[in-house]
Amino acid sequence: MRQKQTVNSGTMADIAFLLLIFFMVTTTIQSEKGLSIVLPPKVEGSPPTVPINKRNKFDVSINSENKILVNKELVTNTIEIEASLRDFILNYGKDPNSSDAPKKAVVSLKVARGTSYKTYIQALNSLQRVYYGIYAEKMNLSKHVILNENFQSHPRYPEYLALKKIIPMNISIAEPAK
Repeated sequence: MRQKQTVNSGTMADIAFLLLIFFMVTTTIQSEKGLSIVLPPKVEGSPPTVPINKRNKFDVSINSENKILVNKELVTNTIEIEASLRDFILNYGKDPNSSDAPKKAVVSLKVARGTSYKTYIQALNSLQRVYYGIYAEKMNLSKHVILNENFQSHPRYPEYLALKKIIPMNISIAEPAK
């Protein structure tokens, strides 16, 4: 009578364990970056209201149908927002309908509850793009240099920080209305 042949399963567990370790070490895990927005510190009680002259406020609102309104006028794309915002910020008090100075200019972004994330992000990016474009123009640099992750080690980074104090990125994101 012949004996049945069996496979030694003791080494199978070792091989499976080694494969598991191999795949854990060689696999890269992608992490979501999300939005890089600096939130204000938490204020106890009701936050203080800061009076803003209507002249210094640039209103951008997006309704639940993803239509963008700039100062209550419908715009068709974000390029229109960028052109009018740049003129608004760098007005220096010339036009009575625009800001007194770049430091006083406040951009208010308000969205409705039904607004898509895509439209919200596009609008927010275009508002920030205007400021970065102004910084790059004032420093005679490409906007891509300023947006580079390694810009903090750039020799002109202190100049950029000083410029941000003169022309601060005052973007106020309002909570959606109920």
